[in-house]
Amino acid sequence: MKGIKNNINIILIGLGIITLIIEFNFYMFNGILGWFLTTLGVILIGLGIFYKSKNPLKLLFEIILELF
Repeated sequence: MKGIKNNINIILIGLGIITLIIEFNFYMFNGILGWFLTTLGVILIGLGIFYKSKNPLKLLFEIILELF
């Protein structure tokens, strides 16, 4: 359980990215469903960056550096 609490930020960001990938690459829903999925993805990414983070910019920078 302790490991999940430490990685909740990464999980939220991952869910947001997966939601956006599903919306823009696979289905491209129109209307309210497309708007909802896009908004949900952005909100999940934002929550992942700012949720219980003492320094959200440092967290965002570390996540970007880990990608390369």
